Amino acid sequence: MTKIGTLLRHLRIEKNLSYREASELSGLSHSYIRYIEIGKRPGSDTPINPTPDTLKALSKAYKYDYDDLLKAAGYLDDNKEEKSDDEKKKANVAFHDFDNLTQEEIEYLETQLEIFRKIKKRENK
Repeated sequence: MTKIGTLLRHLRIEKNLSYREASELSGLSHSYIRYIEIGKRPGSDTPINPTPDTLKALSKAYKYDYDDLLKAAGYLDDNKEEKSDDEKKKANVAFHDFDNLTQEEIEYLETQLEIFRKIKKRENK
């Protein structure tokens, strides 16, 4: 289990919630909540890390501090050191803060999108 998976499992059990009850409270599927807790995607066993939006839904459902969930998932640093520019760009994208993106961050996103399009194009051939 991952750090965030372990924490979310603990919170769900502490609240005495089944996966289905957690699903109803969060709006997420019960199977997705289970996979997050396990820390792996089904079938492929690749690591799974919940998005900030997913963490926000679980934060509300479990009545647990959102920032603490973000820290456990690795989106926020526990220490107060300044993050690198690249980390800031990724954080803005992860939090969907599109209204406050700088021109450099927009160019970064456009580059990432172009790479994604090329990959998808190769896969469809």
